[in-house]
Amino acid sequence: MASGLVVYVKLIEKHVLPELPFMVTVTIILEAVKTGGDRKELHEAIRVHSMEAGKKVKVEGLENDLLDRIESDPIFNLTHEDILLLLNPKDYIGRSSEQVVQFINKEVEPIRMAHLDVLGREVALKV
Repeated sequence: MASGLVVYVKLIEKHVLPELPFMVTVTIILEAVKTGGDRKELHEAIRVHSMEAGKKVKVEGLENDLLDRIESDPIFNLTHEDILLLLNPKDYIGRSSEQVVQFINKEVEPIRMAHLDVLGREVALKV
């Protein structure tokens, strides 16, 4: 379908990984509840830690320290290893992969098929 398309995985990681701690907060709460934590107290602790970590990143230009804050807060009762197990970005993309395939099949492919006569032509695009 699309030739010459380049995906810069490291660049994507550079932008996704700093946000990942914020994305996993609900999962962290659920894991902490499993170890006996109170959901309402954990939610408030996550909110406070998230606000402080967000300030470090946005106002001070520092690294996101949310996971360090959660790990050092005894209310969560989670180890460093427990938290690391929750940090797979693919666990937080929902149905996006299937939705892309559906979009290509339903929207893009019919357009491509309707214009087969012009496909393959050399085109110079300057932006």
